[in-house]
Amino acid sequence: MNMVLVRAGYALLLAIAGLGFKPWLSDRFLPGSVVIPELNLLRPEAGSLCAGDCTCSYCDQVINGRCYTSGKRGYGLCTTGCDADSCNFRPNVDGCGPILYLGCDDDDCRGAPLPVPSPTKDRVIIIGPPGTPTPQPTPTPAPTPTPVSPDPAVCQPPLEWTVMVPPQITSVAHSPPFPVLQTQEFGQGVDHTVFFHVDVRGGRALVYAKREKRVCRIAGNYPQDCPDDWTDVCETSLKSTYNDPVAEVSTSLKLSSASRVWITGYLQSRYPKATVRQPTSSGGNWTGSTMGGAVDLSGWQPKDPGVHEGTARLLTKGTAVSSPQSVQLTHSVEVHLRDTTLTK
Repeated sequence: MNMVLVRAGYALLLAIAGLGFKPWLSDRFLPGSVVIPELNLLRPEAGSLCAGDCTCSYCDQVINGRCYTSGKRGYGLCTTGCDADSCNFRPNVDGCGPILYLGCDDDDCRGAPLPVPSPTKDRVIIIGPPGTPTPQPTPTPAPTPTPVSPDPAVCQPPLEWTVMVPPQITSVAHSPPFPVLQTQEFGQGVDHTVFFHVDVRGGRALVYAKREKRVCRIAGNYPQDCPDDWTDVCETSLKSTYNDPVAEVSTSLKLSSASRVWITGYLQSRYPKATVRQPTSSGGNWTGSTMGGAVDLSGWQPKDPGVHEGTARLLTKGTAVSSPQSVQLTHSVEVHLRDTTLTK
């Protein structure tokens, strides 16, 4: 009798299988299932189950450590299938981009293992209609990523430049302070040689440079405090300094127009031989090398009374990155005439 039941059971299994049904193992009943006893049959131990689709994050491009998707900053999400107990990320498949960014959620693919049946306990084999298979979308090639223009350079040209600090003539003095001309009629008649004292300062050439520097967005020092949360800034710094010392100092003088009119007019009416003898002249010069201080010019002997308008000039040596510089400062000298006319 038992043999007959076993054969009938196997016959029923084969008949249902022939109708296109698919047997599977389970511990619960499904609607419309046919149940027959199992004669202590063992099934192999099951591995991990795929609990469902898993989520991955991706980028289309990575530029300067930043993720870009569809031409914008940020990452995209895609849903892909499982491979054993981990996500099966495939570039440009299932809507994913070419670059895996933050990874996939493998926990979506880790299900609980199926129970292992006891070899001494009868179980049932549930044979029912196969479940409707989940339609799988036809893989479509990922769209061509929109070209992303790289971020514009943080530091814009010029990346290096030179700032010139000009030299200076701070003052021009002369001694004696009141030079006196003995006579204007008879050749040389100067009481003193006039010396000029010029206070000068040298110039400089300052070379500045720009460079990109990574800094933390919020606080701290890169990279210790913010290896993944940084930004680029443009930093300007003084790269080098070059001294530009004073090399030459001189002054030139010109008798003022008013003094010329006075000599050829009023003075000539009193001293018939009076005339303009020195319309222009040099007040002396100095050569050397100094970054600052007072320099003494070689000297000047005036021949005409009146106001002499002077222009002091300075010339530097120049530097490895700059040409010589020059500046000038105006000054004046009043030369007096001793009046020897006696009156009663």
